[in-house]
Amino acid sequence: MSEYFNPNAEEFCAAARKHFAFLVDRFGFVVDGAHGSANPFYVRFRGPSVCVVVEGVSYGVVCSTRLERKSVKGALDERLDLRKLAEFRRPDLEEPKNPAVRGQLTQMAFDASVLPLVAADFLGGNFGEWQALHDRAVADNKRAMEASAARDHKHDIDAVCAKAAEAFRSGQYDRVIELLAPIESELSSAQLLKLKMARAKR
Repeated sequence: MSEYFNPNAEEFCAAARKHFAFLVDRFGFVVDGAHGSANPFYVRFRGPSVCVVVEGVSYGVVCSTRLERKSVKGALDERLDLRKLAEFRRPDLEEPKNPAVRGQLTQMAFDASVLPLVAADFLGGNFGEWQALHDRAVADNKRAMEASAARDHKHDIDAVCAKAAEAFRSGQYDRVIELLAPIESELSSAQLLKLKMARAKR
């Protein structure tokens, strides 16, 4: 069984500087450190036209690495998640499933190994494919959020129908109508029949 190591902020930032040192050595990036972030688990590497941010999120569970591109106005308002970029460009690259040690630093080491393989053009200032990949990532995220919302909505509908079924069994027909009428267009045939019977019995 893998061990789990949860670094403190100092260990996290030191590891980020070590693993991503190639950004400084090979690509001329500068380490910005926290750069005003309230998150102590945060290191930013600043290049001429793109930045790489390494950040600890999810209460010490996840290491997130992303690229941030400067817009025409100079703001860092275009982000591209490294894992998403790797999914698009090198889906064959997979994080070890059973590392000896799990945690943010293991994830970070993997991210550092993947970054030059999938983003060398961006690190070097060539953004010919940036917009298409950025738009694709935004679309993927939107679909994922919509799917999650749909699952949550279905769960809510199922919970309401369960309450309506209990009310129907106990003869609380007004309660059944109160619960099911607002969502009538989303009910199954069986639920619609229950609503119809409740209206007839009230």
